Amino acid sequence: MTTTRTASRVLTALASGLATTAYYATPDVISSRTARGWVKAGLAAASFAVEVPQLLAERAARRAAAAADAAVSTDGSVSADGLPGRSGRAGADGPGADGAAGADPSPSGASRRRLVALGVVAVAGAASVVGTVAAERWLFRRGEARAAAGVRFAHTRAAAVLGALTVALSLIPTPADDEGAGGEDVRTA
Repeated sequence: MTTTRTASRVLTALASGLATTAYYATPDVISSRTARGWVKAGLAAASFAVEVPQLLAERAARRAAAAADAAVSTDGSVSADGLPGRSGRAGADGPGADGAAGADPSPSGASRRRLVALGVVAVAGAASVVGTVAAERWLFRRGEARAAAGVRFAHTRAAAVLGALTVALSLIPTPADDEGAGGEDVRTA
């Protein structure tokens, strides 16, 4: 099963890298801005479609792990956070989840924290979009300047680098992969 998952992950990473390279190299191949937009939309959709099976498999594995953690925590010896001796209730182990030191039990405190968290996520999302658009515009302008200077395949060179980075970043193991690599959960060791 592990070799199948690894092979699937490598193929997905290679497909993503190829799609990234094609996406950023389109100005060298397609001169029409409208046609480039349609091709890029198709490449983005194809890239997403390639990623979906892996995302669904990872989601199923996380749900199974969460269900296993929840099953262990119901016997009272291990809490949902994986720490032994803390079942989330007040008593000999100290304050429970509802009586944690420094926690604001009022609903307004929880609402404020949730609102602040949503605000931080919204600002981070907006900054990510603005940063991505700025980087893509910079890459395009740089490629166009190189093309005007007579460099052949000016956009393709940067596209190849971005494709290679996509493959490399896709192959970095996630923490969930590291836990399962030794056959034993790190928290139970």
